[in-house]
Amino acid sequence: MTYPPPARYAAWMPPLNDQLRRAPLARALTRVCEAVTPGSRPANVRRLGGGLDAAMHTMDLVAPAGERRRLVVRRYPARLLERDPGRPLRAWRTLGVLEPLGIAAPRPVLFDGDGAILGNPGYVMTRLPGGSRLTPRDPRGFVRGLAGALAAVHRAPVAGVDLSFLREPEWEADGGLKLDEDARSGLTAYPDGPSIEAALHQWWSTRSRMATTLVHGDYWSGNTLWSRGRLTGVVDWDWAGVEEPGFEVGYCRLDMALQMGPEAADLFVRDYEAAAGWRITGLAGWDLLGAVRALPDPAVWLSGYHELGRADLTVDDLRTGVRAFIASALQRID
Repeated sequence: MTYPPPARYAAWMPPLNDQLRRAPLARALTRVCEAVTPGSRPANVRRLGGGLDAAMHTMDLVAPAGERRRLVVRRYPARLLERDPGRPLRAWRTLGVLEPLGIAAPRPVLFDGDGAILGNPGYVMTRLPGGSRLTPRDPRGFVRGLAGALAAVHRAPVAGVDLSFLREPEWEADGGLKLDEDARSGLTAYPDGPSIEAALHQWWSTRSRMATTLVHGDYWSGNTLWSRGRLTGVVDWDWAGVEEPGFEVGYCRLDMALQMGPEAADLFVRDYEAAAGWRITGLAGWDLLGAVRALPDPAVWLSGYHELGRADLTVDDLRTGVRAFIASALQRID
C-alpha cells in the first residue's frame, strides 16, 4: 500500500517547532508566577512528552514561604491557531466546567489568550499526580480503568450546564454524516477511502441514534494519567463537545487495538458498557469513524507513542493495525 508523503497532511497536525519544544523563557515563567502568586518563582521546569499539537511543560511554583504548587503550561503553535483560533479559549473554558461535574481533570489557573505572558497563546493549569503510562504492569486493569473513566465523562450530569462554547458536533450536519476537510482529505488519499466513505454514509442513514453526552473528543490512553496502577485524571480537553458517545468508544478501541491487539479493544467496549449502563449501538460504524482520524497514514502518531514509552511500535505496526481494524469494521458494518 502506498502512503502519501508527509506534506499531504502536515497542515492537519503541524509539528512543534524548536522554540515551542524548549521551555518558555525564564522571564515568561516569572511573569506567570507573579500573576498567580506575587513574590513566587518557578522551579523544576521540564517538557512533558507526547504532545503532538501543543507544547506542554511542567513547573513548580515556589511561594515566598517555600510552599510548592505543581503547574502545567500549555502553548499553541501559530500554524494551528491559523486554522482554529478559538481553540485555547474553548479548552480553558472546558476545564472550568469539569470540576463541578466531578471529572478528574486539571483545573484552570491562568489564561493567556494573546501570548503576552507566555510568548504563544496558551494557559496554565494544575498538574495532576501521575503520568501517561503506555506500558502498564496490569494490562487488564489498564483497559478497565480507561473504560471506566470514559464512562464517567459520558455520564456527567450536564443538564443546565452552559456548554454552548464547545465545538459544533463533529460528525453531523442537517441530519446527515458530515466529513470535514481533514477527514475527506484523509479518505481521498487512502487506497480504500471510497469504500470506507460509502459504508459510513450508508450506516449513518440507518443507524439507531444514541443520546448525546459530554465527550472528551480525543480520548485515547495517552490523554490519561496514572499513578500506582490507578487512573488519576484525563487531560487535553481541546476537542470536547456534546455528541453521541459512540465515536469516542470506537476511537479508543482503535488505540487499544494498535497497542494491545483486538482482544483488548473488545474488552474495552465490554468494560465501558458495564460502567456506563448502556450499550454502544452500531459499534462497527463508530469503529470505522474512529479509524478515519488515522488516515491517510497513522505514521503521524508514532512520535507520540514513542515519547510515552512505546518505542517498540513501528510505522508498519501502526499501518498494519489500522488496516486490520478497518477491515474488521467493514466486515461487521453490514
